[in-house]
Amino acid sequence: MRIGAGAKPPFASDPRLERRSLESYSRDIQSIRSSQRQRLRILARCLPAILWVLLPMASQAAASGGASTNGVIVLAIEGEKEKFQIQRAGGPEWDPGYVGQRLNPNDSGRLGPATRATVRLSDLTVMRLAENSRFTVHPPSGESESFGVSLWHGLLYLFHRDAPGSTRINSRTASAATRGTEFIVESDENTGRFSLAVIAGEGELSNEAGRAIVKPGERASADPGVAPRMTAKVEANALIQWVLYYPGVVAVEDLGLTDADTQRLSTSLAAYRAGDLPEAFRAYPSNPAAAAGASDAEKVYRAALLASLGQVNAAAAMLPSDATASPGLRAASAALRSVIKAVSRPELVAIVSTETNRLASEWMAESYERQSARQLESARLAALLATIAAPQFGFAWARLAELEIGFGRFTEAQAALDRALSLSPRNAQAHALRGFMAIRRFALSEARAAFDEAIRLDGALANAWLGRGLLRIRSGDRAGGREDMQIAASLEPQRGVLRSYLAKAWQESRELDHARTELDLAKELDPQDPTAWLYSSLVNLNQNRLNQAVRDLQRSQALNDNRAIYRSRFLLDQDLAVRGANLAGAYESVGLRDVALAEAGRSIASDYANYSAHLFLADTYNLLRDPHGILLRYETPWLSEYLLANLLSPAAAGTLSQTLGEQDFARFFVRGGIGLVSATDYLSRGDWTESAAQYGRFNRMSYAVETSFRSERGQRPNEDITSTFVDAQFKQELSPQDSVYLQAIYYSADQGDLTPYYSPTNGVPGLRVLERQEPLLIGGYHREWNPGSHTLFLASRLTDAMSVRNPAAGPVTIANAGGLPLAIPTVVDAAYRSRLEIYTAEIQHILERDAHTWVAGLRAQTGQINARNEFVSPAVLSTFPIPLTPGPSTVTEVGGDFSRFGGYLYDHWRMGRSFTLIAGLGYDHLRYPLNYRLAPLQAGEQNRDMLAPKLGFVWNPQPSTTLRGAVSRSLAGVSLDQSFQLEPTQIAGFNQAFRSLIPESLANANSGAEMRMAMLAVDQRIGSNTWVGVSGAWLTSELERLSGSFGLVPAFTNSSLSERLNYQERSIGGYAYHLLGDEWSLGARYRLTHSEIEAAHPDLPSTTFVTPPFSPPASSALLHSARLFVQFQHPSGFFGLGEAIWHRQSNRNYVPDLPGDDFWQLNVHAGYRWPNRRAEIRVGLLNLTDQDYRLNPLSETETLPRHRTLAVSLRLNF
Repeated sequence: MRIGAGAKPPFASDPRLERRSLESYSRDIQSIRSSQRQRLRILARCLPAILWVLLPMASQAAASGGASTNGVIVLAIEGEKEKFQIQRAGGPEWDPGYVGQRLNPNDSGRLGPATRATVRLSDLTVMRLAENSRFTVHPPSGESESFGVSLWHGLLYLFHRDAPGSTRINSRTASAATRGTEFIVESDENTGRFSLAVIAGEGELSNEAGRAIVKPGERASADPGVAPRMTAKVEANALIQWVLYYPGVVAVEDLGLTDADTQRLSTSLAAYRAGDLPEAFRAYPSNPAAAAGASDAEKVYRAALLASLGQVNAAAAMLPSDATASPGLRAASAALRSVIKAVSRPELVAIVSTETNRLASEWMAESYERQSARQLESARLAALLATIAAPQFGFAWARLAELEIGFGRFTEAQAALDRALSLSPRNAQAHALRGFMAIRRFALSEARAAFDEAIRLDGALANAWLGRGLLRIRSGDRAGGREDMQIAASLEPQRGVLRSYLAKAWQESRELDHARTELDLAKELDPQDPTAWLYSSLVNLNQNRLNQAVRDLQRSQALNDNRAIYRSRFLLDQDLAVRGANLAGAYESVGLRDVALAEAGRSIASDYANYSAHLFLADTYNLLRDPHGILLRYETPWLSEYLLANLLSPAAAGTLSQTLGEQDFARFFVRGGIGLVSATDYLSRGDWTESAAQYGRFNRMSYAVETSFRSERGQRPNEDITSTFVDAQFKQELSPQDSVYLQAIYYSADQGDLTPYYSPTNGVPGLRVLERQEPLLIGGYHREWNPGSHTLFLASRLTDAMSVRNPAAGPVTIANAGGLPLAIPTVVDAAYRSRLEIYTAEIQHILERDAHTWVAGLRAQTGQINARNEFVSPAVLSTFPIPLTPGPSTVTEVGGDFSRFGGYLYDHWRMGRSFTLIAGLGYDHLRYPLNYRLAPLQAGEQNRDMLAPKLGFVWNPQPSTTLRGAVSRSLAGVSLDQSFQLEPTQIAGFNQAFRSLIPESLANANSGAEMRMAMLAVDQRIGSNTWVGVSGAWLTSELERLSGSFGLVPAFTNSSLSERLNYQERSIGGYAYHLLGDEWSLGARYRLTHSEIEAAHPDLPSTTFVTPPFSPPASSALLHSARLFVQFQHPSGFFGLGEAIWHRQSNRNYVPDLPGDDFWQLNVHAGYRWPNRRAEIRVGLLNLTDQDYRLNPLSETETLPRHRTLAVSLRLNF
């Protein structure tokens, strides 16, 4: 892997609201903010073997996981704990149950009024029991069954993911059998009726008189001695209202309790104010609300406690009528009714109030209403107003903290959370939030303690179980983490996002059927939430269901603005960028590269600071690069996007390999550990490449060590190359906002003439090049001030040493024959050496605010460039084979300073939902040695300045149509300096950061070229399976330089010749892609390119006679190119690809003439891809018809095989 240095070798609110809490809140926020080369060669050659030895270790680490608990265990008791009692098998006594209690076969349990319990029957089955229920645990009746339950009376909700039929719920009347089911069972001991209502999956209700199969949304019941029968259909949310979690929203201050009420309820009120809802209920005096004389205020308080236990009907009945209640109690009662509706029936929420002078309870209810309506900023504002209306209301501060976390405003969230915990230290939700904040700081022990405390305080809080599950998975306990997530989903079964997380956990455990079940349920529970569709696409992608993955991701993207979780629109945009990057990867997998590039561009436009989109662009441009580093057009966008991705990515994501993409594609959760990726490619002509990387992630730190070895024989004499590349990367998070990134690169190469030529016979047989980059050192820093505000700093030391021996170097000889000027090519054996050392520093700030995304930066580069050339043989005129004895200056040696200073400012302005305008302005000043490349060398200095405007737009007149355009101007650098930069490479999805446009194969490496681009494209999606697009581009490059020459008159001397090159490239093209069914994709791509280069020498008189093989001043090439492909991917892993490549080229104004060519090449590939992309083997036959060709390198083309070639590749990812 070469970082191209020189390309071709030389020669070739309401004012009445209380404000004290805001001031305190602000103060809290402010306080928180307060011989070495040889060793490297040996290491590079041995590293693949070393990494292979580490493979078993990596596999073992990846597969490790803790075991979950076994047996029937009491997970949570809500309400009056002493009313949950257990009777041991055969014993007469009923004893109070407790959390963590293990129940044995034939143990019985009973629950009193207003009491709920959660019991785990197995690691895949959780049941919740309603008040007044009685049950007995019965043992498994066979090896394939788990513990079951006899429900004698009451109501039970079962969350079952074990084998079908493995869990049975019995009664005296009938039996219910599970089939991967979620259902509600009700048993009435007075009538003997036993009912089964299925929420998801399928259930069977049977007795001695018959049986009934119950589908989702159906209910069946059985009476004694009567066969089960189907009854009216049911709605899931109506069935599970008693299961759901209802947060505290009523502020005690709003109730107007009398002194007598306050004194009698003091213990309960103290627990409520401390945030402990379960203890507040337990401390409530025995049913005083039912006693005569209970005040309306007390009834509202009692109703709030009943609602916290899911007793919503009892709570509603307890509320006083509006006709008798005071205005404050009417408001508090309405708030309680609203939050019940927002939790259990969000689709029925209708927000109509516009009042601003309201009670804290009303603001809290509105916060949940706004959230259910997906008005997240309004939800956050309502929570903030609740804290202002009731500054001592701990539930309000916890709610505010929750929403601030969703917006990514962690400083504000921490301030609100600290206030919540100081006011309500036993608030389970606040402790769960403390756990999530601790995870962000990598304080994992603190996080675990916080989640455990939240579960202890309130075992029915799903967020606490979710957080602990995430921690267990991160530590390698996949089974335990999945179990906690299953409990979370069973506690709040109406929350689709919990199902999505559980699906990810199933995917991690390779339980794909369970993963798909949870995702399907999540889609049903919240059809407007894109999360499930996103995770579904990733599951499908990892299981080789590529077409369905693309369709799911498109659906996720379409739903993005409707996401109903605790996140702001701002973070929704980040989700869009993540989806876009993944969508781009999915498109690439099915062969739709044009669509993939456009999708990645849209991802960056949605969130410029999203590292995934930058990484995808880097990977895409890497595929377009010349692997030999001769043609440098795409070097800058590749490396710049790669550096941005590494600086912006969190350390937990791992440092990112330059050469090996998708190194951890299948990872759904953040986990530590080590990994290995390897890629081996072999061609039957004797070319092979081996690349490997070993990487690790450890909380705040990640590293990667990568090596690549290339050995190629080439397709013509002296086209061989042997190269070694070693790269070491390290990233460390100093704090949740700060990270540093370090990288060191070593590269060496020994190669012949790798320049692309029209004909293989044009190569230079004796040309040899040695190049070293030892080492390149890169350091970076990233500071995230808050979401949407990032500062990046990049510093590097760049070195490159090159040695070239060229027996056919060709300076021009200027002669005068009888007054007629002559320009004659010369052939001379030359030995050239160069060395550059450049230091670079760049600072960039990214600011996303409202409709604007600003990217601003300053860059400074300085260094030294030294070169030496020696002509080691007499020069010979190529037209007239006359040897010329060199004069005294056979050796030329130059050295000079290099410097580059510049700045830039870009603005992405989203002018409404469908139109984005991109504008930018850059300035560059460049200073470099006059001629250090084209011998004879000449000392001196060259300066270039440019003011570079940028303009672009993206317009979506319809969701399926995108029109993009861009114009830009830029100034090229001299070598490595122009690739190590952070300036945006994209305008409206078009690349504007070309390293060069003039082909190095014709004009050699160049410095200080001016480049312009204008591009326009239309992309259209038709349905969910077809994409078409048309694009056009006009690229130009102008270069003025000084090249070495010889003078013959009056004597043989070293001289110089000025040269002006003007290159233009105009192209138009289109594509069409289609997904056919679930396993096939096909497409076509066509492009017409007209390339023209014009060379002028202002120092030569117009009468100068130019001899062959010089071409006329202007020459051109017209190239038609097309690619057709059909791809097959079976879910089992087998895949195939067939493609046809066509080129037709014609050339003008070449002396001698370059005939055009018209040819097809056919390629076929077949292989197998393991699930989760852990490995892939591919075998291909390239150039099936053995078709050779002649192509003018003036046109940009890919390197094609000249003969029939077998290609074999192996990819490993552990």
